Amino acid sequence: MKALILAAGFGKRLLPLTKDKPKAMLKIDNKPIIEHTINWLNKNNILDIAINLHYKPQVIIEYLGDGSKFGVNITYSHEEEILGTAGAVKLLQNYLDEDFFIIYGDILTNIDLNEFKQFHNSNNSFLTMCTRTKSQDVRYSNLIEINEKNQIVNYIEKPDISITKDKPNIANCGIYYCNKELLNNIPKGFSDFSYDIFPKLIKQKNVFCYHLPKNNYWHEIGRLEKYNKLKSSFISP
Repeated sequence: MKALILAAGFGKRLLPLTKDKPKAMLKIDNKPIIEHTINWLNKNNILDIAINLHYKPQVIIEYLGDGSKFGVNITYSHEEEILGTAGAVKLLQNYLDEDFFIIYGDILTNIDLNEFKQFHNSNNSFLTMCTRTKSQDVRYSNLIEINEKNQIVNYIEKPDISITKDKPNIANCGIYYCNKELLNNIPKGFSDFSYDIFPKLIKQKNVFCYHLPKNNYWHEIGRLEKYNKLKSSFISP
């Protein structure tokens, strides 16, 4: 299996910590978060990993190298201009020649990706998204509506408060398992999964959600307060 880690972003909400490094290189329990991600992928027998780069790319390259010291094979994809979460995938069309995982570079989790893949295959899914239940209002993330089969029937990024009342607090975790044919549904250039791809894809294909199992953890460090809280409390298993 192959995976793509999205690590090209600026991490502006994490300034000043990201002044000299990408957010994927911020440390949790004395390791960059991207190292935690690579170790987790390795444990799940995913050894061929692509990483997209834009902001401070050399910091990641110098630390990870070709991946051999972590037991994986790393391919780098350099973006002269940010291409967005989906545009980054399109740029790797020749590399992603089989079904693959996409992992956002600012998350930390321990879910079983083999169980995730089995769920995907059993539902004949075109794309499966890991989701979780949020405690706060979904208008700060995304509105995801599902049917009784866990198939996603509606996806709206940063929805207006007027349409979120009485809606389920289901949110995107930034982990996807994708049919390789997804590349044919992404245009060249900049595109974003949440705004440009998902709303159209769920009308044309089987898109399911794999809900975060209760015995697994999931964290993201997109904001300074979240990072500081996680940094002070997380201990590697």
